[in-house]
Amino acid sequence: MFVRPVAAKLGDSDKVDTGDVRLIVGWREGECHPDVHNYLLKDSDQLLLCTRSLTDTVAERDIEIALNNATSANSACRSLIDLSLGNGGLDNVTVIVARYSIPGGLSRKRYVS
Repeated sequence: MFVRPVAAKLGDSDKVDTGDVRLIVGWREGECHPDVHNYLLKDSDQLLLCTRSLTDTVAERDIEIALNNATSANSACRSLIDLSLGNGGLDNVTVIVARYSIPGGLSRKRYVS
């Protein structure tokens, strides 16, 4: 399953477009209001956090294929960065992949927020 990116909201007048990641330094408490979403994760689900440099240069289907074909989170990151750079992406492509697994193959589901 491929979940669409979620836009973050920084405040009433300052909205971030889907895919943008911004570093917020020096904001006073109460000025930053992120959206928080809960997802039900199953064994072997993957989470991807990336900059727009990836999503602007690599099609969603190709991202999904790279994630599903990789043997590790590290190799998924490397593959996605290589795809982006190969498609003309900027040199500052940021990709983080986290793989979720339930110890012992238990079928319990957990919520992540």
